[in-house]
Amino acid sequence: QTTEMTIRARFTEISKFTSAHVLSKPTEFAGLNWRIRLYKKDDHLSFFVKAYKNAATWSCSAIVDYQLISQKDENIIHHISSKMTDVYRKEGYPCWGQNKFISFKDLFDDKKGYVKDDSIIVAAVIKAFPNAQ
Repeated sequence: QTTEMTIRARFTEISKFTSAHVLSKPTEFAGLNWRIRLYKKDDHLSFFVKAYKNAATWSCSAIVDYQLISQKDENIIHHISSKMTDVYRKEGYPCWGQNKFISFKDLFDDKKGYVKDDSIIVAAVIKAFPNAQ
């Protein structure tokens, strides 16, 4: 069974981002708790999606479209779709994403309008395949 959901979150104090991870609030979906995780790496914004479940073992395949939404024009979206199915599982590291999602130079480009009042809006469009092995 396939399930699809969009998780959208606002992150603040973007100019102060470091290699320390910041997380969105958890969203329950497809039997898992999902969170967006952002941090700065090599002058780029890193964008990951984490999945959690309180169970001895679990797995869930997912295809994720990682999105950064302009606050000037919602039709302007920077996005990267995963080209393969990511498998989230308790035994491994339940987190997949993009190390170099967008450079901080492009992120702070006034013409694109991604940053407003030192905050950004990101979304993860997740197509999940629960209990896939």
